[in-house]
Amino acid sequence: MVIPYMPMLVPPVNWSGYDKGGHLFLPSYVMRTHGARQQREAVKRAPRKQLEPVFEALDTLGHTKWRVNKKVLSVVDRIWASGGRIADLVDRDDVPLPDKPVTDDEEKIKKWKWKCKSLQKENRERYSQRCDIELKLAVARKMKDEEGFYYPHNLDFRGRAYPMHPHLNHLGSDLCRGILEFAEGRFLGKSGLQWLKIHLANLYAGGVDKLSHEGRLVFTENHFEDIFDSADKPLQGRRWWLKAEDPLQCLAVCITLTEALRSSSPETFISHIPVHQVFAWFE
Repeated sequence: MVIPYMPMLVPPVNWSGYDKGGHLFLPSYVMRTHGARQQREAVKRAPRKQLEPVFEALDTLGHTKWRVNKKVLSVVDRIWASGGRIADLVDRDDVPLPDKPVTDDEEKIKKWKWKCKSLQKENRERYSQRCDIELKLAVARKMKDEEGFYYPHNLDFRGRAYPMHPHLNHLGSDLCRGILEFAEGRFLGKSGLQWLKIHLANLYAGGVDKLSHEGRLVFTENHFEDIFDSADKPLQGRRWWLKAEDPLQCLAVCITLTEALRSSSPETFISHIPVHQVFAWFE
């Protein structure tokens, strides 16, 4: 399987122009104009000084080093090998179509045709989702033994930054985000340990994410036994992590939090988990 624009094993080239930056050899453009010539020309005409803050922001994103969380990937591989169906992974099997009824009743035959049509639509959707998951897992398996890798970023037509690799990236689904982590870890510290607990509550969601920070801390601390069980026996245990709105990200945090709390000094434990922060811009 040939997948274009794979994550890079070396930092991407710094952006310095419309088509100067990003990948070393593959064609790279700072903005996805999708054939809109006027927009493309406008970007090319923009003064370099005016674009420097944009280039710097894209370079910062592109130079962030990522790696595959092998423990989460191992769990995903086991789920997928057993047929999917949990952790928001689609069923690997098609829905069987009902046999044609042995009857001359036109109404019953009509209902059977509509049922078949509905199930065929569902099977097409399942096929599409299976292909998407296979692509994501193919990239993860290819990159899992790498010490780290990078995602060159560019802009969409509205100026929003996205990774140029389309399948497995940190802005993707729960599957993508659960499998990816920062390659360069940081000591948790007291603040980081607290934020990791809050992050777990946010991922669990279901109203928990609407509680105060203190309420979310209490929620996580009240579920330490479930968290430890999820980390130790993700598929053989109580499977508490599967109740989360973002189950695979929740599992990743359960594993890290368990390792940190069982260490001799949780605050000096090195974490690789990205903790989400909401940024709101008001004018």
